[in-house]
Amino acid sequence: RLRQVKESLDATRPEKTRGVDLRGWEWFHLFHETRSEQVGYGGHSGRVSAAVFSPDGQRAASAGDDGTVHLWEASTGIRRRSWKLSAADPLTLAFSPDGSHLAAGSGNSTLYILDVTANEPRHTLHGHLLAINAVAYSANGRLLATAGADNTIKLWNADTGREQATLVGHTDEVRRLWFHHEKQRLASLGNDRTLRFWDLETGQEEHQAVKKSIPSICALSPDLNRLAIWREREAKMVVLEVSKDEPLAEIPGYVSRVLDLNFSDDGMLLVFADADGDATVLDWARPRLLAHYRGSPTSVAFSAGGDRIIARCGDDRVRIWPARSPQPDAVVGHES
Repeated sequence: RLRQVKESLDATRPEKTRGVDLRGWEWFHLFHETRSEQVGYGGHSGRVSAAVFSPDGQRAASAGDDGTVHLWEASTGIRRRSWKLSAADPLTLAFSPDGSHLAAGSGNSTLYILDVTANEPRHTLHGHLLAINAVAYSANGRLLATAGADNTIKLWNADTGREQATLVGHTDEVRRLWFHHEKQRLASLGNDRTLRFWDLETGQEEHQAVKKSIPSICALSPDLNRLAIWREREAKMVVLEVSKDEPLAEIPGYVSRVLDLNFSDDGMLLVFADADGDATVLDWARPRLLAHYRGSPTSVAFSAGGDRIIARCGDDRVRIWPARSPQPDAVVGHES
């Protein structure tokens, strides 16, 4: 019977109802009750360097400083496949939009493209001079972008593995990448504290769109229109309209250092990990606290449907939690 309830809940996720969200508070209550115990995975022999959901939310992948990548069931933590890619090199991960491949960028500058049904890498690629800090697939799955410690971004044909272009503009390491969820557009964040935008149809940087003095802890919404940043000195979270630099929301009260920050796919929720060892989910526009967990997370991200979060944690484990708790919402930044 429990299995039938879980199957019914899974069938009404937005990714299975053509993007229409049919879920009310009852859905999240039942989801939490049937999965009251968080899923944990601890198959790496050292620090976990990356953890991501597959697009359908059924699987998760994690990478470790031991040079391994593991593919496992997100609902049970059962391992389904492993790859030993390199010795003692941190890895960064991204699933292709159809979930058939994983891209893994390594600290020794190698890019691996993994077929999730095969035991050996489909492609082993070289192009960056230094470590690969981030990887991302375009929405149509045809392009793969890598962010390098050599200050460059490289674009690859995701099918053939052929390098297609090198994007130059950052004056320090490139740390993060975001593809537009529909258009041929890419955004990048560097250690030079600039947020840069690239028109992939022309291969040119959109110089008029560059943003300067951007904190290292930030996130872009999938349409690249909203920027969330944590302002350490002011101890608050701010969501801005990118084109206008106008605050859409300011959420005070976050004194602890934020380690990682990400939007949900619909751009309406934020999840962040902090130095106190907490993972927090916010409805930033209202603003309301939706969930709060302890577990020493160092990075966090949403599932495609926005109903779960995945965290790599400081105790060398990966944890999955519901994005909403069954308790009533708490108003953030205001007295109740």
